[in-house]
Amino acid sequence: MDYSDHAAHLDAGYPTLTVTDIARYRYPHNHTRRHTPDKADHDRLTRVVQGLEGVVRDLAH
Repeated sequence: MDYSDHAAHLDAGYPTLTVTDIARYRYPHNHTRRHTPDKADHDRLTRVVQGLEGVVRDLAH
């Protein structure tokens, strides 16, 4: 199984949580030099982070 960017955390014994929209299948700039902040949809990213806040809080307890 490919754990992508968080494999190092798993290898070090830290639990991980991956949140993805499977960007590698629809976003040609993922993990390239063209993957720059100006290409991010900051409004959507803000909503996702706000939504995940409750999930993370629940997992922490």
